[in-house]
Amino acid sequence: MIASLKAEWYKLTHRAYPFIFLLFSMGCAVLIVLVTKVVLPMMERFNMGYDAGQVLDMGFYASSNIVWYLLIITEDIAFTSEYKFRTMKNLITRGENRTKLYLSRLCMACMVLVIGVVVVTLTYMVSVRIFYGADPSLTLDEYLSLAKQVLCGLFLWIGSQSLIHMMAFLIQNEMLWGCGYLAIFSFLPNGIWILKSVFGDNVVLDLFSDSLLTTQMTNLVSDGVQDARTILTCFLMGAAYVIVTTVVGIFFFRKKEVR
Repeated sequence: MIASLKAEWYKLTHRAYPFIFLLFSMGCAVLIVLVTKVVLPMMERFNMGYDAGQVLDMGFYASSNIVWYLLIITEDIAFTSEYKFRTMKNLITRGENRTKLYLSRLCMACMVLVIGVVVVTLTYMVSVRIFYGADPSLTLDEYLSLAKQVLCGLFLWIGSQSLIHMMAFLIQNEMLWGCGYLAIFSFLPNGIWILKSVFGDNVVLDLFSDSLLTTQMTNLVSDGVQDARTILTCFLMGAAYVIVTTVVGIFFFRKKEVR
């Protein structure tokens, strides 16, 4: 397993794609902060200004909506179009262990996700500090609050990464697994919300809604990290998704005919 991880890490670090994606994401983080700084004087004319602490908070709000979709890219970076270029079939024909193959790619996808989130978050924090350095609202508590939200969000995103990883391994068409993932995270929560608005309080719908990663993310954005229980809840939800999707993914991938 360690040899497989080393091989995957070597391939990952010798491609331009991951670094370009990371630099692009860092640039977007800086651009968001810069835009808020440019727009601030115009907002203040209408008594609608904001302080640096609010800009810092806005970073997690933005990422809570964007990262779900960027997971398609982190999966693509780790998966490297295995079916498209028939490299998956070559590896299996050579006798590569399917479970090891699945897990090594999953570890790489999660590693890309973690590194990306940490680096971009630090870039955003530093940018806010540079552009709003004198603002008294930039306290240590504000930075710690953002860090705790990002940590909780990371647990949920890893759970989502494991779901999309399972789909990528079981569905050979990249367009299909990408669109299927988008449908789950874009339309399913809205569909549940419509059903709840029509049928009112319903135990089944409430349980289903509470089991969605997006529901927990919404709570995280609106309420923040209240205590250690919030962190534990996010960790357990992310871990549950990882365990279930990994077990299901490996089970069906071992039986799957790879063409």
